[in-house]
Amino acid sequence: MKRFHYTLKRVSVISERRNSLKITQVHYDYANRFLQIHETIDDKNFVFVEEVGFCVTMRSRRWYSRKGTPAVITSTWLRSRNISICVSITKNGVLHHEINYKAYNNKGFIVYVTNLMEIITLKNMENAVIVMNNVAFYKSIGVQEVIEATITQ
Repeated sequence: MKRFHYTLKRVSVISERRNSLKITQVHYDYANRFLQIHETIDDKNFVFVEEVGFCVTMRSRRWYSRKGTPAVITSTWLRSRNISICVSITKNGVLHHEINYKAYNNKGFIVYVTNLMEIITLKNMENAVIVMNNVAFYKSIGVQEVIEATITQ
């Protein structure tokens, strides 16, 4: 047993599909399209939008106890509100951010995009390219209508 040099570790699961030829081609096409847009538009007009949410708990998940006994603590549950932050950045720094005390949803994100589009208009950012990740409510009809309404003005 002295030569057994293995330890128990958490397994990282990687989907087979992630490295398939089809997915690799989709990523390649997206990167080429992005580079084509980048060549035709001033890179200071790229706006990257990101949303993050978290909840702060005031309780440790680890504690000390005697060997062979469970670690048990009796206390009230201390938990803060949910905090969500949506931020838009450009090459030059933060363009706009909002802090919400609940999770973003379609309605909340439409409000954020409306405010963002007003800022883009005020800063005269012509041909701005808004880059968002793949969250379902980012692609909603309401978000598309806000962006298209700003473009047609």
